[in-house]
Amino acid sequence: MTHPAREHGRSARMVASRRYLGLEQQDMAEQFGVRLGTYQSWESGRDPIPVTIWAELDNIMAKLDEEAAEVVAAAAEQPNAERVRVRIWRGARTHKPGHLWRQRVVAEAMRRDPRIEPVFPEDDQDD
Repeated sequence: MTHPAREHGRSARMVASRRYLGLEQQDMAEQFGVRLGTYQSWESGRDPIPVTIWAELDNIMAKLDEEAAEVVAAAAEQPNAERVRVRIWRGARTHKPGHLWRQRVVAEAMRRDPRIEPVFPEDDQDD
């Protein structure tokens, strides 16, 4: 079995990318399909990062852009609305797993269309 090429010295890029995505280490490990300990060893610089991970990271970034574009497109279907409410969740325990990802997607959508207003389910009531 051949192992993919690996490289040291790029852990800062991994940390910065995770922060940009607004995810926890566990979330990133799940995105890459690796154990938490494996991901943590990459981020700490303890173990080299497989070079194939960078293409996967590009795919995750593209997924963020695509999902944010979907939220913006849905908002565009309400051209006369002053505000377009979009649900997000506070936490995985009480609501949905992937809540941080959803928050980041909606934050990116807000940047693109300032009419987008994130709301928690309990606050999602007509004024």
